Amino acid sequence: MNLALSLIAASIVISPQTPTPTTTGTAAAANVLERIYKVGDEATYQVLMGDSAGPMHLSAKVHVKTLVLLDGGKASQELSASDFTGGPEGASGPEKVSWTFGKDGMAAADFTVNSGTVVYSILSMLSFVPGAITSGKEFKVEWASPDKMSTITGTGTYEGTKELKGAKVAVIKTTLEVTPGSQGKAVVHNTSSFDPATGKLVAAEGTVEVGSMTITISVTSG
Repeated sequence: MNLALSLIAASIVISPQTPTPTTTGTAAAANVLERIYKVGDEATYQVLMGDSAGPMHLSAKVHVKTLVLLDGGKASQELSASDFTGGPEGASGPEKVSWTFGKDGMAAADFTVNSGTVVYSILSMLSFVPGAITSGKEFKVEWASPDKMSTITGTGTYEGTKELKGAKVAVIKTTLEVTPGSQGKAVVHNTSSFDPATGKLVAAEGTVEVGSMTITISVTSG
């Protein structure tokens, strides 16, 4: 299980940015799905993670608040968690952090793998948006750490829109191979739903395959 948690945490992009007083945009075009941030915007997510041999055994409510808009469409966001159970550090739970997030919805932060980074890293990985989108057309996902030791590669597709809890959402499916240095590999299959106007994550579900183990992951907002 700890290997799987490390693999997920390795999905964070490491690239700190410097705050500037710019905005991140006004609205997403019909053929673009990217994350648009607004200062003061807040969301709370229920994050669940478990494996095929038993019930969910990592759970937390994660609160995300946009603090500062940054250059290049990025933003500084504060992440905090409550009701935390499970994970490599048990009930000690995650600490509050402030990380930079990009237009692709993923975080850009230096970190160490611990109970806090696990639930935050799950959110980061499942929040990926590709930018330009065409229904049914495959896009590539490619990322490598500065030292090239950790990589994320894969493909995804835009599945169009659907109704979720009375609201229109854009649906993205991805299959990613995550290789965090010398710790082995994991394959992540995911379906995420987003606010089409802002690229903000609404819900996600998927699996992480590590060897013969399959771990379920689920994120819901509200």
